[in-house]
Amino acid sequence: MKYKSGKVISIIVIVFLLVAIGILIRNILNKENKEITVAEDFIEELYDKDIISSYKNKKDTSQDISLNKLASENSQIKYSVIVGNFGVDIDENYEVLGFSNKNIRVLGSEDIISEEDAKKLANGYVSEITKDNFIFKEVRNTEEKSPYYTVVFYECKDSYPIFNQEIIALIDKVSGKLEGYSNYSIANKEIINKIDIKEEKAKEIAVNHFRKLNIDVHKINNIFLSYIENDNNELVLSYVFNVTGNKNDIVNSNTQDNGEKLEKSFTVFVRADTGEIINLNLET
Repeated sequence: MKYKSGKVISIIVIVFLLVAIGILIRNILNKENKEITVAEDFIEELYDKDIISSYKNKKDTSQDISLNKLASENSQIKYSVIVGNFGVDIDENYEVLGFSNKNIRVLGSEDIISEEDAKKLANGYVSEITKDNFIFKEVRNTEEKSPYYTVVFYECKDSYPIFNQEIIALIDKVSGKLEGYSNYSIANKEIINKIDIKEEKAKEIAVNHFRKLNIDVHKINNIFLSYIENDNNELVLSYVFNVTGNKNDIVNSNTQDNGEKLEKSFTVFVRADTGEIINLNLET
């Protein structure tokens, strides 16, 4: 009787262990394949919403292991997955950071859409992909030979743009479809959003700063408030000054053949809380 009881218990233990091992293996396999599922679902959703052109089927999906091994420790990209003709970048939390079409067409003699149409399309596409707030910045790659427009947006926080944070959408100049997208969000940082300095005072600080650098400011093109990442890894609300002028101590390299000085663009940031200059980007 004891023998039979022991045998039954042994069978139950073995069955339990087999089930546990099966569940463990399934979880491991599911985890290993999660990035592929995320990438496929992402591309399929874009196709269903008529945001991208057609792509190859799931059988062509593969993981770009070489990129995973070579990625920098500072890179947000953990996985790169190929879904048909699209490459999808995914972070360690299985969030999509961006994608791109690996087979972008060569621009021929077809009629192309306007920059304004590309801007409107990009705005709609990005709104479908991310819940982040954003505002338009500029359109790049407007030259005739480029097959796509690069439409750039600022990511926003509290209705203010984050200067170093761009959301990029590549719009096919002929079809108007989305050929690429990237949104590498800045990690959580301390936010400093006090406004104790008025714009006129900030303007005075900026002009004096340029004067100390021997830069003659001819025109202040536009002023706006934006979050800037400082040396302490903080996002600080600051006035952004884009100016036109010339640097007087580089006369030889700063003049045209007729002797006139060449104007250049300069950008400086003035903290809205303290008036401190936190960054200077010469020749933007």
